Amino acid sequence: MSSDTIILVKRLLAKLMNVEPEKIDDTAEIANMPGIDSLIMLQFIVKIEQEFNVRCDMTFMEDAFYSVETISRFLGESNKQ
Repeated sequence: MSSDTIILVKRLLAKLMNVEPEKIDDTAEIANMPGIDSLIMLQFIVKIEQEFNVRCDMTFMEDAFYSVETISRFLGESNKQ
């Protein structure tokens, strides 16, 4: 997992939440973060798809969409395929 990927994922999420990326912990449970609602979650998924050219399907939602760290790991594995 690349630290560049983690930084980019944090920047995307931070921009939508209107906070500094440093305020987002790599292992924090995204769905339970203060200020996260379903609209922000949907926008975040769309941004992930656009920035990383991946398809965020149910596998992504079940396996990766937990924390910045798990999303970054998933994206790193997707790029190897």
